[in-house]
Amino acid sequence: MVTIIGWSVAILGQLGVFYLLFRFLITTRRKGVWYGVMFLPLLLTLWFGYELFLGDNLKLIPSILAALVSALSAGLLWVLLPETKEAFTRYDQIRSEKEEVQSILDQLPVFVVLKSLGGTYQKVNSAFAQMLGKAIEILVGRSDADFFPPKIAQLFAEEQQRTIESKRVVTRRVELLTTRGKRWYEITFSTIVDKLGMTRSVLVCGQDITEVVDRTQSLETNLNLSQVLNHMTRKLLTCESETELWDFLLEFMEKIASTPYVTLALIAKDRDSLIIEKSHMADVIQVGTSIHSPSGLFGRVVQSSQMQWSERDAEWGNLLSGEEGKELGWAVGIPICLESKVVGVVGLFYKQSETELIEQRKDVLVEGAKIAGLVLKDMRYHRELAQRIACTQRDLEQSVLRQRIEHFLTALATRLVSAAPQQIDSLLEKAIGSFAEYVGAEKSYVYFFKKGDGGLQAYYRWATSGKLLPPTEILEPFDSLVSWILEKVNRQEIVVLSRSSEIPEGVQVYFDAQEIDFLVAIPMVLRRTVVGYFGLEGRQDTEGVIFDQTASVKAMADLIVNAIDRKWAAEELEERMRLVGEKITQLEIHNQRSKLLTEMGDLLQSCRTADEAFPIVARYSQMLMPNSTGSLYLLRILQDVAEKVAEWGNESSGENELVLSECWGIRRGRVHVARNVEGPLCDHLGIPIPETGMSVYL
Repeated sequence: MVTIIGWSVAILGQLGVFYLLFRFLITTRRKGVWYGVMFLPLLLTLWFGYELFLGDNLKLIPSILAALVSALSAGLLWVLLPETKEAFTRYDQIRSEKEEVQSILDQLPVFVVLKSLGGTYQKVNSAFAQMLGKAIEILVGRSDADFFPPKIAQLFAEEQQRTIESKRVVTRRVELLTTRGKRWYEITFSTIVDKLGMTRSVLVCGQDITEVVDRTQSLETNLNLSQVLNHMTRKLLTCESETELWDFLLEFMEKIASTPYVTLALIAKDRDSLIIEKSHMADVIQVGTSIHSPSGLFGRVVQSSQMQWSERDAEWGNLLSGEEGKELGWAVGIPICLESKVVGVVGLFYKQSETELIEQRKDVLVEGAKIAGLVLKDMRYHRELAQRIACTQRDLEQSVLRQRIEHFLTALATRLVSAAPQQIDSLLEKAIGSFAEYVGAEKSYVYFFKKGDGGLQAYYRWATSGKLLPPTEILEPFDSLVSWILEKVNRQEIVVLSRSSEIPEGVQVYFDAQEIDFLVAIPMVLRRTVVGYFGLEGRQDTEGVIFDQTASVKAMADLIVNAIDRKWAAEELEERMRLVGEKITQLEIHNQRSKLLTEMGDLLQSCRTADEAFPIVARYSQMLMPNSTGSLYLLRILQDVAEKVAEWGNESSGENELVLSECWGIRRGRVHVARNVEGPLCDHLGIPIPETGMSVYL
């Protein structure tokens, strides 16, 4: 009986063990091999049942031992399983937490490394393993020195030590070589401290910031480029000439494109080619070279109005020179447009392809060229506007000056018409000076051809203070300059000579000697004959005024020649009137003398004696020669002496008796005229004859 009870207790004990184990596995959620533990109580239960029901000989001691073992095992399980269950639960929780933490770490985009104070890896996430291209199991227990260059490992060690000492978070940006190439990471070092405040480990987190760094660098580059663009824009807007504009543009392009081989080609006037206008490497890129290739880089830029780049082509042969030029094999062309038309191309040359650099800075380069085009448009517009304003102002000034000159010429013509001929010279002398001041000339003069011996005679001359007057006459033979001027003047051509145009060598010498820049000679024509010319000379600042007022200068020359013609006509008329007056006077005197002689002849014929005739002769002699003094001598027959029978005048005219040999008139038998200063004189006069007097002896 005891044996049956023992085996029955043993069976019940094993079933209790089986039940306790089953509940334990169910509640602790154990799977797999854990269910193999339940086979032991089942086997013991089957063994104990076999002994109880099928055994031939029931033994007491084995049954008691089986019962005790079953009871003890069931009791122990009853006592130990709750604590074991709790331990397994905590273990599962910890394991779950670890797995959850590892899962979380593996899900993080940043790499996480838990390092011991010695620097070995205690835990890493998959991001770190993928960065290094290693398995997580391989990384645990290793250190930075096993996977990173010495400098990086040393840097990490220093940052870790600094974090441990300061117990603060330390952040550092480092460029690391990973399976994806060089990448930038922002690595954070922080300490893990226990409840007692002791540092147990170091947590290292690294975030891939390559895109942020690239974007930041791109933004910084763009910001720098924008600053350069803004600076260039301000400088371009202050340019005063196209030359200054191109210099600033090439300087900007060189800085942005990072190449010293920068050139500017401008469209030629025929628009069939481009001419290299400027180059920052003149010894490599030939300034002044003409580019005609439409299929080349520059030609494609002009045709498309877009930025182009290409490798070395045929058109570079004439463009580049020297060994340094041969090394250049890649270029970029950027158009400069003015009102949608390409007016120039900026060329950037490189030794090798720089597509990535140009792509990054394409917008800035194109924008710089656009700004240059806008500045060029504005500059040309302002220049055209300034030219229009200057032209309008010049036209207005010329119109005002023309009106003033016309008023001057009208007033001069009025005065010349109303002036007496003898006043014309003084009027014209002043007029040519006033006219020269009106038009800004420094010299004015009027030359007429001399009659008889030839040459030129200056009738009127004027010069500003400090300038020599032209010569009073120019004798033949003339020098080459005067001959050249006279040749044109005689063809009735207006002579215009200026330093700004081609002039003969002799003219250049004359201009240098006289310190002038232009000469104008207007032919003066009188009755279809050139009688002289009107000349003006001056400096370059008034050259345009003279040329614009050529019609006024011609009108002045016509006034001069007309006034001179009037003067000459008046002088000729006066001379003719004088000659006519003299002839009339002579006729009147002749008639008066004839009348007196007739009266004297009548009286003499009426005289009865010679003594009556003598006073008549003396009186009429006085009347015929009112300013004379004279005597009438009567020759005695067969005597050598003549006796004075009558005299007239206020002074004595000689001795009363005249020896015939003393009179040259008697000796010569004709009229003898003698003056006081010229001989021979008659001895019978006795006193000197006045210088203005004259003595006649018959």
